[in-house]
Amino acid sequence: MKNRDNERGISLINLVLICLIVIALIIVAFLLLERNRIMSSNDIGNDYEESVVVRRTEKRNRVAGNNEIIIDLNDVNVNKAEENNTNSYAENKYYYNQLNGSAKSMYNSLEKNIGYLKNGYKAIDLDINTETAGDSFQSAWDAFELDHPDLFYVETTNLNLLTKTTTGLFGSVKYEYVIQPKDNASYFTRTFGSEQEVEQAITRVEAIANNVASEANNKNSRYEKVKYVHDYIVDNAHYDQEETADNSTIYGLLVNNAAICEGYAKGFKYLMDKLNIPCVIVYGEGIASDGSSEYHAWNEVQMEDGIWYAIDSSWDDPIIIGSGRLTDEYKYKYFLVGSENFSSSHIQQADVSGTGQNFKYPELSTVNY
Repeated sequence: MKNRDNERGISLINLVLICLIVIALIIVAFLLLERNRIMSSNDIGNDYEESVVVRRTEKRNRVAGNNEIIIDLNDVNVNKAEENNTNSYAENKYYYNQLNGSAKSMYNSLEKNIGYLKNGYKAIDLDINTETAGDSFQSAWDAFELDHPDLFYVETTNLNLLTKTTTGLFGSVKYEYVIQPKDNASYFTRTFGSEQEVEQAITRVEAIANNVASEANNKNSRYEKVKYVHDYIVDNAHYDQEETADNSTIYGLLVNNAAICEGYAKGFKYLMDKLNIPCVIVYGEGIASDGSSEYHAWNEVQMEDGIWYAIDSSWDDPIIIGSGRLTDEYKYKYFLVGSENFSSSHIQQADVSGTGQNFKYPELSTVNY
């Protein structure tokens, strides 16, 4: 009897073990099928895939700025005397600090993988797993571009945001966000065709910027440093009436010496960052003397007194008819200006790309510096 009971016990244990093995095999088979399903969808496992092309900010859809500022030197008293034109990147996250949590995570992923943008072709995985995070990406990109004027080689509309989901075991859902070049092309503007060309351009830009910063650092006060950079831009660049490829970038301003208002504003901030002087880019509308308005870009800079002042270097570099040089009245009309004299001709635009993300700009001093 005892042997028979033992045999029954062993048979029951074997039956349980067999059942467990069968269940385990079913689970393994299910997981393998799930894995194969995921692998068949480029190793991401899409229940759906939504592609969104990142938009340019509104200010880049319509070029604006300097076209309304034209001075005829034949009609003004001009000082024709000759004038003398006399290191590390300081990261400024002014706009990053205004983003929500999802957008900040995306911004951080972009910053961590900025080399992929330089490469031009590599996909960038955004480190976030939230269902609605895709709604925040345009704001993240706007802040990233505003804080990083050195991204002169990237064409915004060449960025393609892919939103992907994976449905796993027991209905769990994983969300992934990946940036890829649009239409299997590259992230680059039409000026650049390879990472090598981008690196060479970066070297040229940094060499010029470092020379300017070095000269500015020889000045004794922040005012003199800011003035030196302002004068360098006004004296060496000109407003680009031909609308060339790089006119909205620091490459256009510093290398080609030709830019529109956006290029002036980015170049000024880039040089201020080199000098560790707080500076932001501002987008909005410029109001011409006849009351018409255009999309425009300028800067705000924080001086030694801790207060912010406006600088519009493109409007301080007007299109000139005739020969000679401008008087200081025109060259410094929009240099370190307070809101009383600035706000009537410059209206800030908080939502720079129509996403509903309203950026807050620094509060300007009421009076000029």
